[in-house]
This record gives sequence, C-alpha cells and structure tokens, in this order.
Amino acid sequence: MRKVKILDRYIASQILVGSLIVGTILLGIAWFSQIIRLLSFLVNNSAGFGTFLRLTSLLIPELFVIIMPIALFAVILFTYAKMISDRELVVMQATGRSPDQIARPAIFISWVMALMCWTCSLWLSPISAAYYRDMRNFSAQDLSSFIVKEGEFNQLSRGITIYVKNTLNNVMTDIFVDDTRNPNTRRTIIAQRGVLKTGERSALLILEHGSIQDKGGGKYTFGTFETYTADLAIATTDNQRTRRPDERPTLELVMARASEYESNPRFYKALKAELHRRIIAPLLNPLFALVALFGVFKMPMSGRSSNRFTLVAIGIMIGLQMAVVSAYDLIQTHSFIWPMIYIAIISLMITFRRLIK
Repeated sequence: MRKVKILDRYIASQILVGSLIVGTILLGIAWFSQIIRLLSFLVNNSAGFGTFLRLTSLLIPELFVIIMPIALFAVILFTYAKMISDRELVVMQATGRSPDQIARPAIFISWVMALMCWTCSLWLSPISAAYYRDMRNFSAQDLSSFIVKEGEFNQLSRGITIYVKNTLNNVMTDIFVDDTRNPNTRRTIIAQRGVLKTGERSALLILEHGSIQDKGGGKYTFGTFETYTADLAIATTDNQRTRRPDERPTLELVMARASEYESNPRFYKALKAELHRRIIAPLLNPLFALVALFGVFKMPMSGRSSNRFTLVAIGIMIGLQMAVVSAYDLIQTHSFIWPMIYIAIISLMITFRRLIK
C-alpha cells in the first residue's frame, strides 16, 4: 500500500510540476501577444510603465483558464509516454496495477487544476476584467500627458478638438477650439494666445484676446473676451459605463432574471452565456486529461507506433476545443443548448474513463 502511494505521488508530482512549468511558458507567450495588442493603445494615450504592467497583468486570470487545460493535456501525454519509453508502465502493470489505477494521479491533478480555474473564472477573472476596463478608460481619459501638436487638429477628448498654429515655451498662438460635448449647442472659440493646463481627467485652457460663438436650437450668439478660461473636463464618468457580462460578479449572473432585462433580452442571454462559460471552461481540464490518458493507454508498449495514437489524442483535443468555442457563441442566441453542452462533456468524460480501464 505504501509503495502504491509513493508511485501515485511520483506521477502526480511529475504532472503537477510539468503543468505549472508548461502553463507558465504558454501563459508568457499569450501574455506577450496581448502586450503587443495593447502597445499601440498605451503609446497613443501616453500611459506610463506602471499602467502598462497593471493592465497586462490583469489579463492573466482569464488567460490561465484558457491555457491550463492545454498545458495539462500536453504534460500528461508527455509524462506517460516517457514512462512507456522508460518501461516504467510495464513494470507497474507487472505488479498488478490496472490502467485505471495508474491514471488516477493524472485525473486527481486535473480536478485540482479545474478547481484553480474555477477560482479564476468565477472570482478573479470578473474582478480583473472590470478593473482592466476601468484602467483602459482612465488611461484613455488621462489628459495629464496630452501634447498639442502644432499645425494639426488635436482630439483632446470626445467632442473637443483643438488647433494651434505655433507653440513656444508652453504658450500657444492662433488657437481654434471646437466643442461639441453639449448635443444642443456647438461652441467655437478662437483666440490669439493661450496656455493649456492638464490634469488626470481635466484640462483648463486659459485664453487671451479672442471670440466665442455658440450655435444651437436655432440661435446664434457671438461674444469677445480679453481673458477666458475654458473648462475642457471630460464629461463621462465610470458610473455611466455599462459593464459587460465578463465584468460582472458571478452571483450577479446567477441572480439575473429575464424580467429585469425585458427591454434588452439579448443582453440577458449574454449574461447567462457568460455564466455557463465560467462553469464549463474549467471542466476542460479533466476532459482533456482523460483524452490524453486514452491516447497513452492505447499506445503499444513497444512504442513503435505510438505516434499514431498521440496524433489521434491531439486531434480529439483540438476538435473538442473548437466545439466548445463554437458552443459559447451558440449559447448567446440559443439558450436551450447549454444543458446539452453539460450532458455532452459529462458523457465524454465517462466514455474516455471507461476506455482507459
């Protein structure tokens, strides 16, 4: 009995450590690809290095849920294939251990990974997604590092455009401002000179010697000034932003009722689809583990034609991954499909578990 536990611990430790290493490598690759995607946004909004690190790190929980089933599949396939080539499985089976007993450590680790992924998908990912969107909006609205380019129309924020002919020592000359933040009135400001003072979400344009024109509602007003301070603060706030389904806490998705979204039934379906996605995604860990074990225990112990069974297992895994991704899209428009997805996943787990016994 003690020897059995030692063998189980040996296999489990190999799979656990290997999964974490491979998962970290794949996570790094995926994280780097997201960095490239975000780079243009961060450069355009002059975001600092700290903002860059925080934004990219917030992507990790969601990437972890996506990557770990694939990493676990690869490690299980490699670990057991290596044990076959080293004749370790032959020795284990010679001692009377069945394939099901040899597979138990891998199955146990797959459920450990599923629990870790559920922690991310049900709790960490929604928090990270909400914070990620808030930070992106904040970076897009941060005017503290805004630079006015000479001879160009500069989009300060939504509804505010500034044109400056020349800039010297932070003093601008020949200034044109077009302000359309108020949907009922369009304001045009022209001034000989001015200074722009910016903050995180505000900007004050101190102007001298100019004119103001307001047009809207069938009325036209015109006036001149010697000194005028234009408040160019951004009008939108975080509280006005509608949160996407992936930003909402899991409990809110569970408690959502169709009667609350009668005016927007499509959004209600998106909420429920997000809930099922958070539950289903971690289940791919034990499912892919069983697929890998199926490929392993169907390999000939001689190892000469093992490549064929390895490719079959990889093909099944890729097919299942594509099917699950397609199912996510179908759930949003056909809510009756989600029970079928759970039934299909459980049925596949039972089938592959029986095949490796």
